[in-house]
Amino acid sequence: MTLDTPEALAAARAAINAHRMLGWSGTRDPQTKPFADLRAAGIEPIFGTLGRPGQRLDDVYAADGNLSEYRDLVSAGVVMIASDAAVAAQREIGMGYRACWGRPIPPA
Repeated sequence: MTLDTPEALAAARAAINAHRMLGWSGTRDPQTKPFADLRAAGIEPIFGTLGRPGQRLDDVYAADGNLSEYRDLVSAGVVMIASDAAVAAQREIGMGYRACWGRPIPPA
């Protein structure tokens, strides 16, 4: 079940304890996703940037050479990103971690 609408979130919360869930919110248009609603419900949001080459958000994000969209996802509350460009995303999120939280990246 994709948790990308208030109705889907309500149905999932009725069926499963929120503390046992991760909320998959799809792979399209992260600006419209209910990341804050998921977090408020005690569900950690997951979002995907993977997909078909040329159509996936990984490619869209890389097109201008600025990968800050990965940091934007983390700032919006996403705790896990499913990506076909995992190394690039991790590097960008690492920089975002320092910038957003003001402390060094924790050791691996």
